Amino acid sequence: MNPNRARRILITGSIATGKSKVSSYLKDRGMTLVDADEIARDLSKDPAVLSEVAQTFGPEYVVEGGFNREALAQLVFADPERRRELNAILHPRIYDEIRRPREGTVVFYDIPLYFEVEEELNFPMDDIWVVATSPEVQLQRLMARDGIDEDFARAKIEGQMSQEEKVARAHVVLNNDGTEEELFEQVDRALEKISK
Repeated sequence: MNPNRARRILITGSIATGKSKVSSYLKDRGMTLVDADEIARDLSKDPAVLSEVAQTFGPEYVVEGGFNREALAQLVFADPERRRELNAILHPRIYDEIRRPREGTVVFYDIPLYFEVEEELNFPMDDIWVVATSPEVQLQRLMARDGIDEDFARAKIEGQMSQEEKVARAHVVLNNDGTEEELFEQVDRALEKISK
């Protein structure tokens, strides 16, 4: 690790496993956190990005104040080529913001699809924390969170890299099958280790 830069710790995991809870807790603890989803949400209000999305997909995919999220999600979920087109608009801008130097000795990066875009992003991490749950808990949480049926929830889960693959690459696995308190206790233990 380069001694002149902050230690980079990745927070990742599959859909509906609880990454956001961990990230919120770290922010509450005063940690510097870079959130890829937050960067993407900010970009969805950028006039240059909105113009490019309207030109590429059609004006119906842009509404007052941002993307027509539901329509865009359905389009890119069903068609990998259209997903690639959207990623070509968003990813370079997201990556530039992620790579921007940050102050401090430790910086956390919440990047849900880090492993899928690792080569493209070209931003190595020093530690990898993966938030994981049992498949049953993940399925139930996703259905409840998004208000979707089991078939659609399973399709969303299967459209991503498996939890097993992510866990196999982790330095720290945060199990989120239990209570919030149990999850945060694991985070505290991991923080203690890095402070040593």
